[in-house]
Amino acid sequence: MSVIERVGVVVPARDEAALLPRCLGALDAATEWLRVKRPHVRVSVMVVLDSCVDASAVAVGRHPDVLIAPTSAGNVGAARQTGVRRLVVAAAPDWFATTDADSAVPVDWLVHQVDAAASGLHLLLGTVVPDDTEITAAQFARWQARHSDGDGHGYVYGANLGFSRRALDATGGFRPLPAHEDVDFAERVKAVGLRWAASAALPVLTSARTIGRTPDGFAGYLRDDLDGRPVRGA
Repeated sequence: MSVIERVGVVVPARDEAALLPRCLGALDAATEWLRVKRPHVRVSVMVVLDSCVDASAVAVGRHPDVLIAPTSAGNVGAARQTGVRRLVVAAAPDWFATTDADSAVPVDWLVHQVDAAASGLHLLLGTVVPDDTEITAAQFARWQARHSDGDGHGYVYGANLGFSRRALDATGGFRPLPAHEDVDFAERVKAVGLRWAASAALPVLTSARTIGRTPDGFAGYLRDDLDGRPVRGA
């Protein structure tokens, strides 16, 4: 068993003023629940505002405990890595968790992350579910039919990902890729032989928009999936 005392959460955001309140509200609730269940663990949340020209900074400013890292990278891999590196300096986390600004984590998400870390895992791959209020019933049924997200699933989502400081040190973290930086990172963690698991326990709710902020990112994947086209891994 590993002793986990500090968790850092990274949220890259690019013009997400409309969805950041839901994201940060969910993280607030998850943080409060972690304090109840694992009171010895401290949480630091870092939102990386990447090339934002909307009111994203205002939305984050309504959560005074949330740290902000502005960047002009225009690149989700670089943005996620900026958040990780800033948290290393600001909070020295034992464990990192990442989600996305258009997503909402379940209330026990951080408890699950901490327990996975304490069990000796170095990489935890979670699942997502699209917001069914943004798509038709037929599209949501198609998603469910094509995604049997049980434990041991084969997906990697930056919106539901956790990893240890050791995994960061062994790989260097996220590369500055315009998309699939999460998949690339997970593959490199696995390649160095660190213990990992894919869990379906706590899916993260994510936007079902099909035109996203990242070229070739989850929105494009979802667009093809809901249309019934062949898709590559997210």
